[in-house]
Amino acid sequence: LRAEVGTVFLDNNDRTQGSTTKSTDYALRVRQPLLRGFGWGVNHAPIEKARILASSADATTQAEILETLRGVESAYWTASFAKALRDVQSRGVERARRSLELATKKRDAGAGTKIDVLEAESSLAAVDDLLVQATRRHDDAVSQLLYLTGRAPSEQPVLNLESLNKAATNDSPNAGDSYRTAMASSPVMLLLANSVRAGELDVKMAKNRALPRLDAEFNYGSAGLFSGVGSSSSSTNGGRTDEWAALLRVSIPWTMRAERAQLQAARFDLERN
Repeated sequence: LRAEVGTVFLDNNDRTQGSTTKSTDYALRVRQPLLRGFGWGVNHAPIEKARILASSADATTQAEILETLRGVESAYWTASFAKALRDVQSRGVERARRSLELATKKRDAGAGTKIDVLEAESSLAAVDDLLVQATRRHDDAVSQLLYLTGRAPSEQPVLNLESLNKAATNDSPNAGDSYRTAMASSPVMLLLANSVRAGELDVKMAKNRALPRLDAEFNYGSAGLFSGVGSSSSSTNGGRTDEWAALLRVSIPWTMRAERAQLQAARFDLERN
């Protein structure tokens, strides 16, 4: 829909002793596509794609948040397990040291042999090596947890297995319900659905662009001529002409290779998604 209006003033002072000619024109043009560009869905497809992009951006942000939460939770339980293992190995070292002290006292008292002392020293060295490994694993797990939570290395988290032990005593949830809930709320599934929807819109627009152009057009115009003499405010109507026209415009590009290639590419992307 296109509307135009304009006024033209012509100063004819040198020929008409100060008369001024004024022409006012109106024009209205209405064009309706009948093939290419026809339909509500085709014309609003870009708006729908923009909404899909906004939804996909929100889903991507949610997926990143959930992935961060999953990583933090996994790192927390890994660090908790490493702490428990370190505590167990630490108690094992204490027991091995007491065994070595006992074997040494028995040897000094004549109730034991040197072999018993050597065996106790070997056991102490073995459990001490396990404690070193458990401590290193614990420090690595805590560092990973602090990194994921954005905390300083000096801020040591509180780690315990109480919540894990409570969770282990609860009944397991229904696998089918958990699967359906996860699929309904998964941002990854929403991203996949948005990709398919965007692909369908691309195919729809590509199909429409591959059509020839056929437009129905209606034009209406009105032109009027008014004249005034000298500096007086009176004017006389010089006549008005009204014109209208209704026509069909047809345009068929030669071969339309680009449009057909875009349609094939859109179909391929949709099938891939």
